[in-house]
Amino acid sequence: MRGKSGVGSAQGADHQWRRLEGRGFAMRDAGVTSPFGAGYSRCFNDWLIFNRFDLGPEHRAKLLVVMGLLPEIEQWRATLTAAPRLRLNSPGAVLHNYRKATRVRIPEHVTSPTAPAPA
Repeated sequence: MRGKSGVGSAQGADHQWRRLEGRGFAMRDAGVTSPFGAGYSRCFNDWLIFNRFDLGPEHRAKLLVVMGLLPEIEQWRATLTAAPRLRLNSPGAVLHNYRKATRVRIPEHVTSPTAPAPA
């Protein structure tokens, strides 16, 4: 994964995946309150392109799962030494190793919420 900042540096690799604050930007830009739908997807994709993050749909889905679990994953990452932390520089690697280390059952991908029942 390559982005505007930190390309090629160990610090950039370690922090790059966490710098994706595009979800909030995309939600505001699309005028939605949840990260789902065509408008949100379009805005999030535009944000990724603007920030030069080359993420395919599979990595993007894993990134969204990681973002949803960020406090727990950050806590787990704090227990790692520098070398393993630097190797976990993509959403897929982080998610896989977090699952393995914590044995927490989390979804493989993000699914959209069900529609509310009519009032």
